[in-house]
Amino acid sequence: MRSLISALLLLLTLIIPGFAGADTFARISHLEGDVQIRFSDSDEWQPASLNLPVGEGDSVWSEADGRFELELPNGVVARFDHSSQLDLIRLSDEHHQLHLASGRMYVVSPRELGASLQIDVDDTTVLPFGRSRMRIDALPNGVEDVSIFNGGAYVESRGQRTTVRAGDQILVEEASTTILGLNAADEWERWNSLRPRRNSFKGTSDQGLPAELRPYAGELSAHGSWIVLPEFGMVWRPIEAADTSWVPYQAGRWILIHNEYQWVGMETWGWIPYHYGR
Repeated sequence: MRSLISALLLLLTLIIPGFAGADTFARISHLEGDVQIRFSDSDEWQPASLNLPVGEGDSVWSEADGRFELELPNGVVARFDHSSQLDLIRLSDEHHQLHLASGRMYVVSPRELGASLQIDVDDTTVLPFGRSRMRIDALPNGVEDVSIFNGGAYVESRGQRTTVRAGDQILVEEASTTILGLNAADEWERWNSLRPRRNSFKGTSDQGLPAELRPYAGELSAHGSWIVLPEFGMVWRPIEAADTSWVPYQAGRWILIHNEYQWVGMETWGWIPYHYGR
């Protein structure tokens, strides 16, 4: 039991010094099929993996059979369909800027964003506001299609700004914009509706968590429990810790990213304690 607690404390207390910039990275929170990543300091594409940090200047690409999900530091979840490319332009405390180079994306914002998220598609800029849910399609004919399911967005193109709200979609073409009703749900939208909603677990509460951890409250509750240790107070323990053979830094790998060696944990919950542990 003593060795188990020691391993747990190592996980929770020795992580942050090696990853002081945790809140400047997004993470790949889900992937399937062939997904590739190109880091800003490299010209080569390489296979992506779960919980891989993604920072400014990085690009992620899904092949014809691939899909991936990116979770931003502000809690926004962005998902990308087959044959889609994301370029991460900016990632700071005040502003996140994404570029959809090709394909389709689906964006879910669990809270009020203000103007902190910007999505660029060719000559069009999408600025979501409120608790929003939307999809953005970069169509092959050069048309951008933005569909709003919840909340709203400002859509800017060629010097014109249009406010689009839930229940509408906007088609942006070379010389015009058109507001229409939503299309019937297709396979891509149905796939998104089946993805689990973070923080939707019954009994989940983010009270007492620091701001940067609140988007992960549901994930922590689903994969572990909070316990009190006299020396450290309230700590989170993963379900795997019930097995005395479990130790941290075992399922995963060290990788050099943005001139820092960072641990990429393969456990489903691995991003949170390995990057935000205290």
